[in-house]
Amino acid sequence: MVMLRIILSAVCILLSLNLGAQEFLPKWEKGMFDIHFIATGRGDASFIIMPDGTTILADAGDVGTGWHVPQPNDSLRPGEWIAKYIHDFSEGLPHRDTVDYFYLTHYHGDHAGTMGISKPGSHGYRIAGVTEVGEKIHFNKIVDRACCGQLPIPSEEYMQKREKFFLEGYFPFCKYQRDSCGTVLEAFRIGSRKQFSPQYDKRSYRKNFEVWNIAANGYIHTGKGLKTKRMYDEDPEIFDENMFSCVVLFTYGKFSYYNGGDLGSGPWESFKAQHRDFETPVADLIGRHVTLLNPDHHGWKESSNGYFLKKLSPEVIVEMCSNRTHPYSRTLDRWVDPITYNTPRKLYITTEGSRERLGEELWKHFEPWYGHVVVRVYDGGTAYQVFVLDAKSGDYHILHAGEVVEL
Repeated sequence: MVMLRIILSAVCILLSLNLGAQEFLPKWEKGMFDIHFIATGRGDASFIIMPDGTTILADAGDVGTGWHVPQPNDSLRPGEWIAKYIHDFSEGLPHRDTVDYFYLTHYHGDHAGTMGISKPGSHGYRIAGVTEVGEKIHFNKIVDRACCGQLPIPSEEYMQKREKFFLEGYFPFCKYQRDSCGTVLEAFRIGSRKQFSPQYDKRSYRKNFEVWNIAANGYIHTGKGLKTKRMYDEDPEIFDENMFSCVVLFTYGKFSYYNGGDLGSGPWESFKAQHRDFETPVADLIGRHVTLLNPDHHGWKESSNGYFLKKLSPEVIVEMCSNRTHPYSRTLDRWVDPITYNTPRKLYITTEGSRERLGEELWKHFEPWYGHVVVRVYDGGTAYQVFVLDAKSGDYHILHAGEVVEL
C-alpha cells in the first residue's frame, strides 16, 4: 500500500508538470471522469464523461441576455454554444455528436429554456436551450423528474402561467425524439444506482463508479432498496418547482460529486410553502464528506444551509451563474466561514457578472479565474484536478490548471 501511494504521488507530479506546459486541456482518456461546467452565462449546463466514455448532459438552460452577460458572445444562442462545446470535447468518445443521457433536474427555464426567447421549430416544438441542443446533438435517453410531464404536479395550469416553454417546447420535443429519433424517455427513479450507468464498459467500473438517485418530487430514498419517504407535510400544490428537483451523487473511487438542482433549505417570503428545508434530510442521508459540490439553487439565499455544508464539507464548490445575483452574499459567507466546517475548500465561478454586486471582499474568496470549469478525476478515482478554460475567446485555452489533489 505504501509503495502504491509512492507510485501514485510520482504519477501525479508528472501529470502536473506536463500539464503546466499545456495550452489546452488534454483529451479525455478511458479511466478519466470529467465534469465540465459550461459557462454560457445564461443557464445551467454540465457535460459529464464517465470513465468508460458514457456521457451525460445535465440541464441546458437559456434565459436570454437580460439576466447576465452572454459567453463567449451573442453570435450564437446558448443551446448552440452548448452543442458546439459537446462536439469539441467529444473527440475520442464512442459517439461524437451523441449524448447517452440528457438529465433535467427540474422544470425551470434556466435549466431547459424559456418561452420568451424561443423561436419556432420545424418539428412542432419551440427552440431554446435543450431543444436547441437537440437540433445538433442526439440524445439516446432523456431522464427527468416526471417523464416529460406525465406527473400531475405541477399542474398544466401552473405550467401555462409560469413555464409555458415546457408545454410548447420541451414536452413536444421529447415526444418527437421518442417517436422519430429512437430516444428513450424515463422518469427519474429515486433510490436507483443503475439508471445512469456506464454503457460501454460496465464490467471495469461496476465496483468503483456509481450514480445514486437520492431524491425528487419531494420524496427521498430511505437507503433501502428503492423505498422512499416524503420530505414535506404541506399541500404539494403550494410548493415551488425548485423543491421537486432531482438530486444525484456521483462516486468514483474516493471522489464524489453532488448535484441537487435548485433544491432549497428554508422558507422564502415569495413562496407559500414554509417547510422548504429539503437539504437537511438529503445531508442526513448522504451523511459524509463530498469532494465536489454544485450548490443548490445557484447559491441563492435559501440554499446551502450550515448543517448541509457541515455534513458534506465539500473540498471544491463550483458556482454556475445565470443571473447577476448568483450567488447570494449570505450564502457565500457560509461557504467560506471556517465555523461552518473547518476543512480547506476552494471556490470557482463561471462568470464575473456578480463581481461588482458582491464587492471585492467577498469576490476574493473565489479562485482568481472564471470560465468553463472542468474537474478531471484520474483513473480509479484516487486523484483529481481542476481546470478553468477561457469562455470568452471560444478556443477553450487553459486559464488555470490546479494542482493534482490526491484522495
